[in-house]
Amino acid sequence: MTKPTTPRIRRAISPKPLVIAIAAGLTAAVPMVQAQDLMLEEVVVTAQKREQGLQDVPVAVSAVSGEKIDDIGITDFEEVTLYTPSVSINRGSAQPNIFIRGVGSGTNAGFEQSVGLYIDGVYSGRGQLAAVPMTMDLARIEILKGPQGILFGKNTIGGAINVTTAKPSFDFEGMVDALYAPEDGEQIYNLVLNTPISDNFAARLAMRYEGMDGWWDNRALNLEGPDKDNLFARLSLRWEINDNLEALFKYEHGDFDIVNKPIVVYQSDHAGKPNYAGGIPFPVIDSHSQGAVDNSAATITDTDTAALTLNWDLDFATLTSISAFTGYDLIQKQDSDFSAQPGLHRTLDEQYEQLSQEIRLVSPGGETFDWIVGAYYQQAELDVSRTNNTLNFALSGPLGVPPLSAVPGSTPKPSIFDQDSDSWAIFAQGTFAVSDSLRLGLGLRYNEETKELDKITGNELGILHPVAGFLYSNPANLVSITDLRSHSFTGLERSEEKLTWMA
Repeated sequence: MTKPTTPRIRRAISPKPLVIAIAAGLTAAVPMVQAQDLMLEEVVVTAQKREQGLQDVPVAVSAVSGEKIDDIGITDFEEVTLYTPSVSINRGSAQPNIFIRGVGSGTNAGFEQSVGLYIDGVYSGRGQLAAVPMTMDLARIEILKGPQGILFGKNTIGGAINVTTAKPSFDFEGMVDALYAPEDGEQIYNLVLNTPISDNFAARLAMRYEGMDGWWDNRALNLEGPDKDNLFARLSLRWEINDNLEALFKYEHGDFDIVNKPIVVYQSDHAGKPNYAGGIPFPVIDSHSQGAVDNSAATITDTDTAALTLNWDLDFATLTSISAFTGYDLIQKQDSDFSAQPGLHRTLDEQYEQLSQEIRLVSPGGETFDWIVGAYYQQAELDVSRTNNTLNFALSGPLGVPPLSAVPGSTPKPSIFDQDSDSWAIFAQGTFAVSDSLRLGLGLRYNEETKELDKITGNELGILHPVAGFLYSNPANLVSITDLRSHSFTGLERSEEKLTWMA
Protein backbone atom coordinates (compact mmCIF):
# COMPACT_ATOMS: atom_id res chain seq x y z
CA MET A 1 0.00 0.00 0.00
CA THR A 2 1.34 3.42 -0.87
CA LYS A 3 1.64 5.72 2.07
CA PRO A 4 -0.51 8.87 1.75
CA THR A 5 1.84 11.79 2.06
CA THR A 6 1.06 15.12 3.67
CA PRO A 7 1.39 17.99 1.17
CA ARG A 8 5.02 18.97 1.60
CA ILE A 9 4.56 22.72 1.34
CA ARG A 10 2.38 22.81 4.42
CA ARG A 11 4.82 20.68 6.30
CA ALA A 12 7.72 22.86 5.28
CA ILE A 13 6.19 26.15 6.36
CA SER A 14 4.70 24.88 9.62
CA PRO A 15 6.31 26.11 12.84
CA LYS A 16 9.56 24.14 12.81
CA PRO A 17 13.11 25.22 13.51
CA LEU A 18 15.64 25.77 10.75
CA VAL A 19 13.07 26.27 7.99
CA ILE A 20 14.11 29.13 5.73
CA ALA A 21 11.65 30.95 3.49
CA ILE A 22 12.57 33.89 1.28
CA ALA A 23 10.18 36.01 -0.76
CA ALA A 24 10.81 39.13 -2.80
CA GLY A 25 8.28 41.14 -4.82
CA LEU A 26 9.07 43.37 -7.77
CA THR A 27 5.66 45.02 -7.93
CA ALA A 28 4.96 48.55 -6.82
CA ALA A 29 4.10 49.29 -3.19
CA VAL A 30 0.48 48.83 -2.14
CA PRO A 31 -1.26 52.17 -1.51
CA MET A 32 -3.16 52.95 1.65
CA VAL A 33 -6.55 51.22 1.84
CA GLN A 34 -9.35 53.55 0.80
CA ALA A 35 -12.98 53.35 1.85
CA GLN A 36 -14.04 51.99 -1.53
CA ASP A 37 -11.50 49.17 -1.16
CA LEU A 38 -13.56 47.79 1.71
CA MET A 39 -16.42 46.95 -0.65
CA LEU A 40 -16.84 43.31 -1.69
CA GLU A 41 -15.13 42.66 -5.00
CA GLU A 42 -17.23 40.95 -7.66
CA VAL A 43 -15.94 37.49 -8.57
CA VAL A 44 -15.68 37.19 -12.36
CA VAL A 45 -15.68 33.69 -13.89
CA THR A 46 -15.83 32.16 -17.37
CA ALA A 47 -17.96 29.14 -16.46
CA GLN A 48 -20.27 29.80 -19.43
CA LYS A 49 -17.49 30.64 -21.95
CA ARG A 50 -17.95 34.36 -21.25
CA GLU A 51 -16.92 36.68 -18.44
CA GLN A 52 -19.74 36.90 -15.89
CA GLY A 53 -20.20 37.73 -12.25
CA LEU A 54 -20.35 34.56 -10.16
CA GLN A 55 -23.86 35.47 -8.95
CA ASP A 56 -25.11 35.56 -12.56
CA VAL A 57 -23.98 32.04 -13.50
CA PRO A 58 -26.84 29.47 -13.43
CA VAL A 59 -24.44 26.68 -12.42
CA ALA A 60 -23.10 25.48 -9.06
CA VAL A 61 -19.56 26.94 -9.16
CA SER A 62 -16.76 27.03 -6.60
CA ALA A 63 -14.11 29.58 -7.57
CA VAL A 64 -10.65 30.07 -6.07
CA SER A 65 -8.62 33.07 -7.19
CA GLY A 66 -4.93 32.89 -7.99
CA GLU A 67 -4.25 35.44 -5.27
CA LYS A 68 -5.97 33.21 -2.71
CA ILE A 69 -3.96 30.20 -3.91
CA ASP A 70 -0.74 32.14 -3.38
CA ASP A 71 -1.79 33.50 0.00
CA ILE A 72 -2.54 30.10 1.53
CA GLY A 73 0.48 28.44 -0.03
CA ILE A 74 -1.14 25.87 -2.35
CA THR A 75 1.52 24.34 -4.62
CA ASP A 76 -0.27 21.20 -5.78
CA PHE A 77 -3.58 20.82 -7.58
CA GLU A 78 -4.66 18.16 -5.09
CA GLU A 79 -4.55 20.72 -2.27
CA VAL A 80 -7.22 22.83 -3.97
CA THR A 81 -9.76 20.22 -2.87
CA LEU A 82 -9.14 21.16 0.76
CA TYR A 83 -10.96 24.43 0.04
CA THR A 84 -13.64 23.20 -2.38
CA PRO A 85 -16.41 20.96 -1.00
CA SER A 86 -17.54 17.79 -2.82
CA VAL A 87 -14.33 17.65 -4.90
CA SER A 88 -11.64 14.97 -4.66
CA ILE A 89 -8.36 14.89 -6.59
CA ASN A 90 -5.71 12.32 -5.71
CA ARG A 91 -2.84 10.55 -7.39
CA GLY A 92 -3.84 7.00 -8.26
CA SER A 93 -1.34 4.27 -9.03
CA ALA A 94 -1.93 4.64 -12.79
CA GLN A 95 -3.10 8.26 -13.12
CA PRO A 96 -4.70 10.97 -10.99
CA ASN A 97 -8.33 10.52 -9.96
CA ILE A 98 -10.72 13.47 -10.31
CA PHE A 99 -14.16 13.21 -8.68
CA ILE A 100 -16.94 15.77 -8.16
CA ARG A 101 -19.86 14.76 -5.93
CA GLY A 102 -18.54 11.20 -6.03
CA VAL A 103 -18.63 10.96 -9.85
CA GLY A 104 -15.42 10.08 -11.69
CA SER A 105 -13.99 7.45 -14.03
CA GLY A 106 -11.10 6.04 -12.00
CA THR A 107 -7.74 4.99 -13.45
CA ASN A 108 -8.67 2.81 -16.44
CA ALA A 109 -6.23 3.78 -19.20
CA GLY A 110 -8.96 3.49 -21.85
CA PHE A 111 -11.21 6.10 -20.26
CA GLU A 112 -11.11 9.86 -20.37
CA GLN A 113 -11.93 11.50 -17.07
CA SER A 114 -15.65 11.93 -16.30
CA VAL A 115 -14.76 15.33 -14.87
CA GLY A 116 -13.52 17.48 -17.74
CA LEU A 117 -10.33 19.43 -17.10
CA TYR A 118 -9.83 22.62 -19.15
CA ILE A 119 -6.72 24.80 -18.98
CA ASP A 120 -7.09 28.14 -20.75
CA GLY A 121 -9.93 26.63 -22.78
CA VAL A 122 -7.94 23.54 -23.84
CA TYR A 123 -9.39 20.13 -22.96
CA SER A 124 -6.99 17.95 -20.96
CA GLY A 125 -8.78 14.61 -20.91
CA ARG A 126 -5.97 12.31 -19.89
CA GLY A 127 -5.38 11.99 -16.16
CA GLN A 128 -1.61 12.54 -16.29
CA LEU A 129 -2.17 16.11 -17.45
CA ALA A 130 -3.60 16.78 -13.99
CA ALA A 131 -0.17 16.04 -12.52
CA VAL A 132 1.14 19.37 -13.84
CA PRO A 133 1.50 21.97 -11.03
CA MET A 134 -1.31 24.11 -12.37
CA THR A 135 -1.55 26.16 -9.18
CA MET A 136 1.36 28.31 -10.32
CA ASP A 137 0.70 31.89 -11.49
CA LEU A 138 -3.03 31.45 -12.00
CA ALA A 139 -5.86 33.91 -12.45
CA ARG A 140 -8.41 31.49 -10.96
CA ILE A 141 -9.72 27.94 -10.75
CA GLU A 142 -13.43 27.34 -11.31
CA ILE A 143 -15.06 24.04 -10.37
CA LEU A 144 -18.40 23.51 -12.12
CA LYS A 145 -20.53 20.86 -10.44
CA GLY A 146 -22.96 18.73 -12.38
CA PRO A 147 -23.08 17.81 -16.11
CA GLN A 148 -21.63 20.46 -18.44
CA GLY A 149 -22.17 18.66 -21.75
CA ILE A 150 -23.38 21.59 -23.88
CA LEU A 151 -20.50 24.06 -23.66
CA PHE A 152 -17.68 21.82 -22.43
CA GLY A 153 -18.36 18.49 -24.15
CA LYS A 154 -19.47 14.94 -23.51
CA ASN A 155 -16.83 13.96 -20.93
CA THR A 156 -18.28 16.17 -18.21
CA ILE A 157 -20.79 13.88 -16.48
CA GLY A 158 -19.49 14.81 -13.05
CA GLY A 159 -18.64 18.41 -13.88
CA ALA A 160 -15.75 20.46 -15.18
CA ILE A 161 -12.66 22.16 -13.78
CA ASN A 162 -11.88 25.37 -15.61
CA VAL A 163 -8.34 26.68 -15.00
CA THR A 164 -7.26 30.13 -16.20
CA THR A 165 -3.60 31.10 -16.03
CA ALA A 166 -2.42 34.68 -15.54
CA LYS A 167 -1.99 36.38 -18.89
CA PRO A 168 0.64 39.02 -19.65
CA SER A 169 -0.07 42.61 -18.65
CA PHE A 170 1.50 45.84 -19.88
CA ASP A 171 3.19 46.62 -16.56
CA PHE A 172 6.58 45.41 -15.42
CA GLU A 173 6.18 43.13 -12.43
CA GLY A 174 7.59 39.96 -11.02
CA MET A 175 7.93 37.65 -8.06
CA VAL A 176 10.64 35.42 -6.66
CA ASP A 177 10.34 33.11 -3.68
CA ALA A 178 12.27 30.19 -2.28
CA LEU A 179 11.66 27.59 0.39
CA TYR A 180 14.10 25.15 1.95
CA ALA A 181 13.45 22.52 4.63
CA PRO A 182 16.71 20.91 5.81
CA GLU A 183 14.96 17.97 7.48
CA ASP A 184 13.96 16.35 4.17
CA GLY A 185 16.13 18.38 1.82
CA GLU A 186 13.01 19.91 0.31
CA GLN A 187 13.44 22.88 -2.04
CA ILE A 188 10.86 24.97 -3.90
CA TYR A 189 11.84 27.93 -6.10
CA ASN A 190 9.35 30.11 -7.97
CA LEU A 191 9.95 32.83 -10.52
CA VAL A 192 7.37 35.02 -12.27
CA LEU A 193 8.44 37.82 -14.58
CA ASN A 194 6.07 40.01 -16.61
CA THR A 195 7.38 42.67 -18.97
CA PRO A 196 5.95 44.85 -21.74
CA ILE A 197 8.00 44.58 -24.94
CA SER A 198 6.15 47.37 -26.77
CA ASP A 199 2.96 49.36 -26.40
CA ASN A 200 0.90 46.42 -27.67
CA PHE A 201 3.08 43.39 -26.95
CA ALA A 202 3.86 41.78 -23.57
CA ALA A 203 5.45 38.57 -22.28
CA ARG A 204 5.16 36.61 -19.04
CA LEU A 205 7.42 33.83 -17.77
CA ALA A 206 6.57 31.54 -14.86
CA MET A 207 8.95 28.83 -13.61
CA ARG A 208 8.99 26.42 -10.68
CA TYR A 209 11.55 23.92 -9.43
CA GLU A 210 10.74 21.36 -6.74
CA GLY A 211 13.34 19.07 -5.23
CA MET A 212 13.44 16.68 -2.27
CA ASP A 213 15.92 14.17 -0.86
CA GLY A 214 13.18 12.25 0.93
CA TRP A 215 11.71 11.28 4.30
CA TRP A 216 11.21 7.52 3.71
CA ASP A 217 13.82 4.76 4.11
CA ASN A 218 13.75 1.63 1.95
CA ARG A 219 15.47 -0.94 4.14
CA ALA A 220 15.66 -3.55 1.38
CA LEU A 221 17.73 -1.35 -0.98
CA ASN A 222 19.14 1.09 1.61
CA LEU A 223 17.69 4.02 -0.33
CA GLU A 224 15.93 7.20 0.77
CA GLY A 225 12.89 8.63 -0.95
CA PRO A 226 10.92 10.11 -2.46
CA ASP A 227 13.68 11.68 -4.51
CA LYS A 228 11.90 14.48 -6.35
CA ASP A 229 13.26 16.55 -9.24
CA ASN A 230 10.51 18.59 -10.91
CA LEU A 231 10.89 21.52 -13.30
CA PHE A 232 7.97 23.38 -14.88
CA ALA A 233 7.97 26.49 -17.11
CA ARG A 234 5.28 28.53 -18.87
CA LEU A 235 5.88 31.28 -21.42
CA SER A 236 2.89 33.47 -22.34
CA LEU A 237 2.76 36.14 -25.03
CA ARG A 238 0.07 38.76 -25.58
CA TRP A 239 -0.26 40.85 -28.75
CA GLU A 240 -2.91 43.56 -29.03
CA ILE A 241 -2.97 43.63 -32.81
CA ASN A 242 -5.51 46.44 -32.88
CA ASP A 243 -8.37 47.75 -30.77
CA ASN A 244 -10.55 44.75 -31.71
CA LEU A 245 -8.13 41.84 -32.16
CA GLU A 246 -6.01 40.14 -29.49
CA ALA A 247 -3.64 37.16 -29.84
CA LEU A 248 -2.50 35.05 -26.88
CA PHE A 249 0.17 32.37 -27.19
CA LYS A 250 1.24 29.95 -24.45
CA TYR A 251 3.86 27.21 -24.26
CA GLU A 252 4.32 24.97 -21.23
CA HIS A 253 6.93 22.30 -20.57
CA GLY A 254 7.36 20.09 -17.55
CA ASP A 255 9.85 17.44 -16.43
CA PHE A 256 8.58 15.57 -13.37
CA ASP A 257 10.85 12.87 -11.92
CA ILE A 258 10.02 11.05 -8.69
CA VAL A 259 12.06 7.95 -7.79
CA ASN A 260 12.22 5.77 -4.69
CA LYS A 261 8.53 6.41 -4.08
CA PRO A 262 7.30 5.43 -0.60
CA ILE A 263 5.61 2.04 -0.27
CA VAL A 264 4.53 0.83 3.15
CA VAL A 265 2.72 -2.41 4.03
CA TYR A 266 0.69 -1.50 7.10
CA GLN A 267 -0.24 -5.06 8.06
CA SER A 268 0.76 -8.57 6.95
CA ASP A 269 0.00 -11.96 8.47
CA HIS A 270 3.36 -13.15 7.15
CA ALA A 271 5.57 -10.39 8.61
CA GLY A 272 8.98 -11.79 9.47
CA LYS A 273 8.24 -15.26 8.04
CA PRO A 274 10.44 -16.78 5.32
CA ASN A 275 9.24 -17.94 1.91
CA TYR A 276 10.09 -21.35 0.42
CA ALA A 277 13.53 -20.08 -0.65
CA GLY A 278 14.40 -18.75 2.81
CA GLY A 279 13.92 -15.04 2.01
CA ILE A 280 11.84 -12.65 4.11
CA PRO A 281 9.20 -11.04 1.85
CA PHE A 282 7.79 -8.77 4.58
CA PRO A 283 10.34 -7.79 7.22
CA VAL A 284 8.97 -6.48 10.49
CA ILE A 285 8.92 -2.67 10.26
CA ASP A 286 7.61 -0.48 13.06
CA SER A 287 7.60 2.95 11.37
CA HIS A 288 5.54 4.49 8.59
CA SER A 289 8.66 6.32 7.45
CA GLN A 290 10.26 3.00 6.52
CA GLY A 291 9.51 0.16 4.14
CA ALA A 292 11.14 -2.76 2.36
CA VAL A 293 10.67 -3.32 -1.39
CA ASP A 294 13.25 -4.81 -3.75
CA ASN A 295 12.31 -2.66 -6.78
CA SER A 296 12.52 1.12 -6.55
CA ALA A 297 9.20 2.63 -7.69
CA ALA A 298 9.49 5.64 -9.99
CA THR A 299 7.33 7.96 -12.10
CA ILE A 300 8.93 10.02 -14.87
CA THR A 301 6.66 12.37 -16.85
CA ASP A 302 7.40 14.91 -19.59
CA THR A 303 4.60 17.24 -20.69
CA ASP A 304 4.26 19.79 -23.49
CA THR A 305 1.41 22.18 -24.29
CA ALA A 306 1.17 24.91 -26.92
CA ALA A 307 -1.94 27.02 -27.48
CA LEU A 308 -2.85 29.99 -29.66
CA THR A 309 -5.98 31.97 -28.76
CA LEU A 310 -7.44 34.73 -30.95
CA ASN A 311 -10.16 37.05 -29.64
CA TRP A 312 -11.81 39.30 -32.24
CA ASP A 313 -14.37 41.81 -31.00
CA LEU A 314 -17.05 42.31 -33.64
CA ASP A 315 -19.91 44.78 -33.50
CA PHE A 316 -22.43 42.13 -32.40
CA ALA A 317 -20.27 39.43 -30.72
CA THR A 318 -16.77 38.16 -29.91
CA LEU A 319 -15.19 35.54 -32.14
CA THR A 320 -12.74 33.25 -30.34
CA SER A 321 -10.43 30.65 -31.86
CA ILE A 322 -8.34 28.26 -29.73
CA SER A 323 -5.78 26.04 -31.50
CA ALA A 324 -3.81 23.71 -29.24
CA PHE A 325 -1.41 20.79 -28.98
CA THR A 326 -0.89 18.90 -25.75
CA GLY A 327 0.83 15.65 -24.89
CA TYR A 328 2.95 13.73 -22.44
CA ASP A 329 5.39 10.81 -22.13
CA LEU A 330 5.12 8.69 -18.99
CA ILE A 331 7.36 5.92 -17.68
CA GLN A 332 6.31 4.24 -14.45
CA LYS A 333 8.16 1.49 -12.61
CA GLN A 334 6.44 -0.34 -9.77
CA ASP A 335 7.01 -3.15 -7.32
CA SER A 336 3.51 -4.55 -7.67
CA ASP A 337 3.88 -7.28 -5.03
CA PHE A 338 4.97 -4.68 -2.40
CA SER A 339 7.50 -7.09 -0.93
CA ALA A 340 11.26 -7.32 -0.43
CA GLN A 341 11.42 -10.30 -2.83
CA PRO A 342 11.24 -10.24 -6.68
CA GLY A 343 7.64 -11.39 -7.02
CA LEU A 344 6.06 -9.01 -9.56
CA HIS A 345 7.85 -6.05 -11.12
CA ARG A 346 5.96 -4.02 -13.73
CA THR A 347 6.80 -1.19 -16.12
CA LEU A 348 4.31 1.17 -17.81
CA ASP A 349 5.25 3.24 -20.86
CA GLU A 350 2.49 5.63 -21.94
CA GLN A 351 2.47 8.32 -24.63
CA TYR A 352 -0.34 10.71 -25.53
CA GLU A 353 -0.76 13.44 -28.14
CA GLN A 354 -3.79 15.64 -28.77
CA LEU A 355 -4.62 18.29 -31.37
CA SER A 356 -7.72 20.42 -30.92
CA GLN A 357 -9.46 23.38 -32.51
CA GLU A 358 -12.40 25.33 -31.11
CA ILE A 359 -14.21 28.27 -32.68
CA ARG A 360 -17.05 30.05 -30.95
CA LEU A 361 -19.09 33.22 -31.32
CA VAL A 362 -20.30 34.80 -28.08
CA SER A 363 -22.79 37.65 -27.71
CA PRO A 364 -21.77 40.63 -25.53
CA GLY A 365 -23.77 39.43 -22.50
CA GLY A 366 -26.02 41.24 -20.08
CA GLU A 367 -28.76 41.67 -22.68
CA THR A 368 -32.31 40.37 -22.88
CA PHE A 369 -31.11 37.44 -24.99
CA ASP A 370 -27.56 36.09 -24.62
CA TRP A 371 -26.25 33.37 -26.92
CA ILE A 372 -23.22 31.24 -27.79
CA VAL A 373 -22.58 29.15 -30.91
CA GLY A 374 -19.47 27.17 -31.74
CA ALA A 375 -17.71 24.15 -33.19
CA TYR A 376 -15.02 21.83 -31.85
CA TYR A 377 -12.62 19.26 -33.35
CA GLN A 378 -10.17 16.95 -31.60
CA GLN A 379 -7.75 14.25 -32.71
CA ALA A 380 -5.88 12.17 -30.12
CA GLU A 381 -3.48 9.23 -30.08
CA LEU A 382 -2.78 7.07 -27.02
CA ASP A 383 -0.08 4.37 -26.87
CA VAL A 384 0.23 2.24 -23.72
CA SER A 385 2.74 -0.55 -23.14
CA ARG A 386 2.76 -2.64 -19.93
CA THR A 387 5.44 -5.21 -19.15
CA ASN A 388 5.77 -7.72 -16.32
CA ASN A 389 9.54 -7.76 -15.98
CA THR A 390 9.59 -10.23 -13.09
CA LEU A 391 7.03 -12.88 -12.22
CA ASN A 392 7.46 -15.24 -9.28
CA PHE A 393 4.51 -15.03 -6.92
CA ALA A 394 5.90 -17.73 -4.67
CA LEU A 395 8.69 -15.44 -3.49
CA SER A 396 6.15 -12.87 -2.24
CA GLY A 397 5.13 -14.98 0.72
CA PRO A 398 4.94 -18.46 2.24
CA LEU A 399 2.55 -20.60 0.20
CA GLY A 400 0.90 -23.90 1.04
CA VAL A 401 1.34 -25.21 -2.51
CA PRO A 402 4.44 -25.77 -4.66
CA PRO A 403 5.54 -22.40 -6.02
CA LEU A 404 4.95 -21.09 -9.53
CA SER A 405 7.66 -19.03 -11.22
CA ALA A 406 8.70 -17.68 -14.60
CA VAL A 407 10.75 -19.82 -16.95
CA PRO A 408 14.43 -18.91 -16.42
CA GLY A 409 15.81 -16.87 -19.30
CA SER A 410 12.40 -16.10 -20.82
CA THR A 411 11.94 -12.64 -22.33
CA PRO A 412 8.92 -10.63 -21.17
CA LYS A 413 6.60 -9.37 -23.90
CA PRO A 414 4.69 -6.12 -23.33
CA SER A 415 0.92 -5.81 -23.44
CA ILE A 416 0.05 -3.22 -26.11
CA PHE A 417 -2.92 -0.84 -26.02
CA ASP A 418 -3.08 1.69 -28.89
CA GLN A 419 -6.08 3.96 -29.35
CA ASP A 420 -6.75 6.68 -31.96
CA SER A 421 -9.78 8.93 -31.69
CA ASP A 422 -11.37 11.64 -33.85
CA SER A 423 -14.31 13.73 -32.70
CA TRP A 424 -16.14 16.87 -33.74
CA ALA A 425 -19.09 18.78 -32.36
CA ILE A 426 -21.28 21.83 -32.92
CA PHE A 427 -23.09 23.52 -30.06
CA ALA A 428 -25.38 26.42 -29.26
CA GLN A 429 -26.84 27.86 -26.08
CA GLY A 430 -29.20 30.76 -25.51
CA THR A 431 -30.53 32.46 -22.39
CA PHE A 432 -33.62 34.69 -22.29
CA ALA A 433 -33.98 37.10 -19.35
CA VAL A 434 -37.67 37.04 -18.49
CA SER A 435 -37.10 39.34 -15.53
CA ASP A 436 -34.34 40.43 -13.17
CA SER A 437 -34.73 37.19 -11.20
CA LEU A 438 -35.85 34.69 -13.88
CA ARG A 439 -34.00 33.35 -16.92
CA LEU A 440 -34.91 30.64 -19.43
CA GLY A 441 -32.14 28.77 -21.22
CA LEU A 442 -31.87 26.15 -23.94
CA GLY A 443 -28.77 24.38 -25.20
CA LEU A 444 -28.00 21.83 -27.93
CA ARG A 445 -24.82 19.94 -28.81
CA TYR A 446 -24.29 17.42 -31.58
CA ASN A 447 -21.20 15.24 -31.32
CA GLU A 448 -19.64 12.50 -33.47
CA GLU A 449 -16.65 10.42 -32.38
CA THR A 450 -14.72 7.47 -33.81
CA LYS A 451 -12.19 5.38 -31.91
CA GLU A 452 -9.82 2.78 -33.36
CA LEU A 453 -8.16 0.25 -31.07
CA ASP A 454 -5.39 -2.35 -31.13
CA LYS A 455 -5.03 -4.53 -28.01
CA ILE A 456 -2.36 -7.23 -28.01
CA THR A 457 -1.36 -9.36 -25.04
CA GLY A 458 1.09 -12.20 -25.55
CA ASN A 459 2.60 -14.98 -23.46
CA GLU A 460 4.69 -12.65 -21.36
CA LEU A 461 6.62 -15.17 -19.25
CA GLY A 462 6.25 -18.95 -19.34
CA ILE A 463 4.94 -20.36 -16.06
CA LEU A 464 7.11 -23.09 -14.56
CA HIS A 465 6.15 -25.63 -11.89
CA PRO A 466 9.48 -26.58 -10.27
CA VAL A 467 8.29 -30.14 -9.56
CA ALA A 468 6.21 -31.06 -12.61
CA GLY A 469 7.92 -28.78 -15.14
CA PHE A 470 5.70 -26.49 -17.24
CA LEU A 471 2.25 -25.90 -15.77
CA TYR A 472 -0.52 -26.64 -18.27
CA SER A 473 -4.16 -25.67 -18.01
CA ASN A 474 -4.91 -28.59 -20.33
CA PRO A 475 -2.19 -31.26 -20.56
CA ALA A 476 -3.95 -32.85 -23.58
CA ASN A 477 -3.22 -29.90 -25.88
CA LEU A 478 -0.27 -28.43 -23.91
CA VAL A 479 -1.99 -25.04 -23.37
CA SER A 480 -0.15 -23.25 -20.56
CA ILE A 481 -1.72 -20.91 -18.01
CA THR A 482 -0.33 -17.78 -19.65
CA ASP A 483 -1.60 -18.87 -23.08
CA LEU A 484 -5.14 -18.42 -21.74
CA ARG A 485 -4.69 -14.65 -21.41
CA SER A 486 -2.99 -14.21 -24.78
CA HIS A 487 -5.09 -12.34 -27.34
CA SER A 488 -4.80 -10.00 -30.29
CA PHE A 489 -7.54 -7.55 -31.22
CA THR A 490 -6.47 -5.27 -34.07
CA GLY A 491 -8.40 -2.88 -36.24
CA LEU A 492 -11.31 -2.57 -33.82
CA GLU A 493 -13.45 0.52 -34.42
CA ARG A 494 -16.40 2.14 -32.73
CA SER A 495 -18.32 5.23 -33.85
CA GLU A 496 -20.98 7.13 -31.95
CA GLU A 497 -23.11 10.18 -32.54
CA LYS A 498 -25.22 11.98 -29.98
CA LEU A 499 -27.52 14.97 -29.73
CA THR A 500 -27.55 16.40 -26.21
CA TRP A 501 -29.99 19.06 -25.02
CA MET A 502 -30.34 21.20 -21.93
CA ALA A 503 -33.24 23.29 -20.71
